[in-house]
Amino acid sequence: LWENVLARKSAITEAPEGRWGDDAALAQGRPGASTDASYSTAGGYITGFDRAFDPSGLSLPPGALVGLDPSAMQRFPHEFSGGQRQRIAIARALVLSPEVLIADEAVSALDVSVQAQVLELFGEIRDRLRLALLFITHDLLVAAQVCDRIVVMREGRIVEEGPTARVFEAPEHDYT
Repeated sequence: LWENVLARKSAITEAPEGRWGDDAALAQGRPGASTDASYSTAGGYITGFDRAFDPSGLSLPPGALVGLDPSAMQRFPHEFSGGQRQRIAIARALVLSPEVLIADEAVSALDVSVQAQVLELFGEIRDRLRLALLFITHDLLVAAQVCDRIVVMREGRIVEEGPTARVFEAPEHDYT
């Protein structure tokens, strides 16, 4: 699947006005920043949250897929913990049925135990839905838990790339 993503790189980067269409979706690291406190989950900030979606054929709605109770549909953003908000951000991204899920600093603001749960969830979703996961983080140890390959960037340039085990066992760049 990763090879397919790389092959379509030019189509993604050349899309008008930075739009990626249905191919990719973002689960951002500060999910509370994109919610409106006056709406409940069902009230509009997650359209399609309860819609059945699961390419594996099991037909789970995104909310259930990320482990949220159906009662979450009636709650407001301030009523969720940080881990629950992150699960909602993931569910919002899954509503788009992406081939690529982009997780941008998706666990950096979570405590260690919740971080471990969300990382496990990312791995389960990646495997179950057979999608590519682009996991952006400043913490290589976190990336190692969910990534098959790692790309290390410094000042906007790639300084190292390779399979996760190789990058950790034999880094080629001092920055790594």
